[in-house]
Amino acid sequence: MTDAALAQEKTTLRKQMRSVLKHYSATEGAASDAQSLAKRVLAFCRTKRAVPGSQQTHGAPSNVRIGAFISMPHEINTMPLLEALLAAGFELALPACLDHSRMEFRCCDAAALHKLKHGEIIAQDAQGLLCTQGATVELAELQLLLIPGIAFDSRGARLGQGAGYYDRALAAENAQSRERAAAGKVWRVGLGFEQQLVNRVPKADHDQTLDALLTPHRTLLFNR
Repeated sequence: MTDAALAQEKTTLRKQMRSVLKHYSATEGAASDAQSLAKRVLAFCRTKRAVPGSQQTHGAPSNVRIGAFISMPHEINTMPLLEALLAAGFELALPACLDHSRMEFRCCDAAALHKLKHGEIIAQDAQGLLCTQGATVELAELQLLLIPGIAFDSRGARLGQGAGYYDRALAAENAQSRERAAAGKVWRVGLGFEQQLVNRVPKADHDQTLDALLTPHRTLLFNR
């Protein structure tokens, strides 16, 4: 498939999925899904499988730092999850776009999350999105990264919004993880509605794959 054909296939799928999400995200089912997803992700984060190096199987191991995101309109609401992670004792880091190609993660505590939840402007990133002013966290310092997407498939492929922030960040983390092979790489976990799981996501060579996908109803493991 040519690059142009692949790009068109991605554009078509994004358009289809945005329509699906626009309609479903306004339903009562979407609100219930957010609570179900929070419970599922919290349970996943508590397993040894999700936190390399941890000897605990229950609770929040000390110094386990999780990268996450504040959901955009029509995405599954992640606020219940973010609140649950902090309440359970996990450390939280949220993304901020630095320019049109780079992003970083910043620490977020309960006070900062409360302000973000209610739309208080702590800071805005290069895309005009609300973000924290917490200390910067390197991707390699995260044990698990929760990743948004517009579509996912059973191979671990993910379709984002098209800006490429996560693909570039994860590609850089790949290179870093090879240099510290003993420590392993951060777990890459996609989050979404069940409706976002499709038969096939068009994928280019540079598109990064996931280690797992969590929806409100299932957990899919891919590369580990």
